[in-house]
Amino acid sequence: MKINLIIAAMALVSVVGCSKDDDNPIPSNNNPNPTGNTNVGNVPSGVAGKWLHGTFAMANYYAYDGSYLGNPFTQSVAFDFKSNGEYEMFYAGQSNNYGCITSGLSNFKGTVNFTDSTFTVHPQQGRFKGYYSCTPQYDFNRPATASELKVQTFYYHFETDNNGKKWFVVGFGSNDLYPSYFSSTTW
Repeated sequence: MKINLIIAAMALVSVVGCSKDDDNPIPSNNNPNPTGNTNVGNVPSGVAGKWLHGTFAMANYYAYDGSYLGNPFTQSVAFDFKSNGEYEMFYAGQSNNYGCITSGLSNFKGTVNFTDSTFTVHPQQGRFKGYYSCTPQYDFNRPATASELKVQTFYYHFETDNNGKKWFVVGFGSNDLYPSYFSSTTW
């Protein structure tokens, strides 16, 4: 199975965020923009809105007694591009190892700049959460540190499928062989 690079990167960000430390909370009232970003941001009208990419495993787990234990793996990434140049990015991943569920969640907020083929995110705050059903003593919920708020540039274009559905296609390079396909959504 080919790994989707954006999903893999967000999973890595969630794993890197696995710490119970609440040091260096971001942002604070005294430091609303810890990255020093003074960027106002811009979002084209055709991109403004909510976009979702998600995956799930086609298998399911059942206990020996036949009771349903759940889907072994799901994950999704979502963007919310606002017309005022701000964005939010969300990652949610969950694995189920025969009833022991591990969930990783992260989100970032900041400004975003679009060109004709790229967008660059400038996160100003973020949060990492992790939940472990079988070992809850390792649960965490902490703000991103200043060093975790990294500027990233993605390449994008739009594609329309045979049913007329418009897809926001995002990758790490202009010729990315395995980009992620995001559909317009609401929440």
